[in-house]
Amino acid sequence: TTTSAKSAFLTSTTVIWTPLLAWALGRERLTPKLLAAVAVTVAGIYLLTQPLKSEGIVVGDGLTLACALAFAVYIIVIDRAMLSAKEFAADEHEASIMVTSGQIVAGSVIFLLCMPLIETPHFHATSFSIGALLYTGIIATCITAYLQSRYQHHVSPTTASIIYMLEPVVAVIIAEVFLTERMGFLELLGGGLIILGVIIAQVKFPNPRGSTESK
Repeated sequence: TTTSAKSAFLTSTTVIWTPLLAWALGRERLTPKLLAAVAVTVAGIYLLTQPLKSEGIVVGDGLTLACALAFAVYIIVIDRAMLSAKEFAADEHEASIMVTSGQIVAGSVIFLLCMPLIETPHFHATSFSIGALLYTGIIATCITAYLQSRYQHHVSPTTASIIYMLEPVVAVIIAEVFLTERMGFLELLGGGLIILGVIIAQVKFPNPRGSTESK
């Protein structure tokens, strides 16, 4: 019920909800650097998706916004889940396997229970459908969930959410290469701003006083 551009923009508001939720939970401070990174990234997303080309608020807009909020909670909860898993695991790899397998099993059970309530399940086996199933199941779900569980805690939730905002940039590049879609000036400018936001979030500014004290 909504457009791809509006949905992409609303999904990307995860970069706003994550630091606000982390701040509300006392997990992170809203530093000027992170606020600047979020502002630049949101501006880039706005230019990349150009949501004002489609007007009107529909059900899909509200659902997409709710999904963005849910994913912000997920980014924060992953850190806590890893800390809990480490208490029972021998090492970080085993803890990541525990968290990843728990997500996949729980998600599979929920999907199987809810699917009959939404539609009549059916599967038409073709080379394309089987390939898509293997790709989405193994690469886009199992491997990515493991990598996120294993390495996300090395950065803050806000930084992680900003890194995830590279997704629309990568999607546009892939679409242009494989689907012969062309990016306009505003889309290119927006993609550049998103990358700039990631750089701002990641860069570590030197602290002269701290370096002096350490000497």
